[in-house]
Amino acid sequence: MAQLLTIETRRGAYAALVVLTLMWGTNWIVMKLALMDAHPVVFNIHRTWLAVAALFAVMAWQRRLAWPAVWWPIVVTGFFGVTVNFGSTTMALASGGAGRTSILTFTMPFWTLLLAWPVLNERVRGVLWFAVAFAFAGLVLIVEPWRWEGDLTSKLWAVTSGFGWAASTVAMKYYQQRYRLDMLNFLAWHLVIGV
Repeated sequence: MAQLLTIETRRGAYAALVVLTLMWGTNWIVMKLALMDAHPVVFNIHRTWLAVAALFAVMAWQRRLAWPAVWWPIVVTGFFGVTVNFGSTTMALASGGAGRTSILTFTMPFWTLLLAWPVLNERVRGVLWFAVAFAFAGLVLIVEPWRWEGDLTSKLWAVTSGFGWAASTVAMKYYQQRYRLDMLNFLAWHLVIGV
């Protein structure tokens, strides 16, 4: 019975991973297409308010609507995760390609390594450095910085997006260690503050 549950759970996890990958990958193309007819700032505000409305609807349905007990974590993660990350992603897509923007946004893990060291006292040790070096080499080969042509603005926006994403992730973990947070409430309010 336990073996069967593990196999089914594993299959479900793999299926969910495939669906998530398809949705997330398609999202970049959909956003790029939407930005052909929308101003980046207006588009970003509308897509964020849609998420805010959905989260507050869920909280109302669950009768969990409440003011946050502490605001500082919401302000910090809202700034980095929504204002910087979402805003920079939208600006990068408005002036650059969806493929390169998505790859440069995923500099996030490298920024996370740099930020987690002083903030969370988390360090990469031993053989994990080989994985980091391998991943960085792969990023360089995919991005091909020696073949960059044209304006660098969209590329800088995309890297800034990766930084904002990493900073909000590290900040969220930092604050989760220090405060008891209702994550649904936290996510809804950090979107409100960030937008």
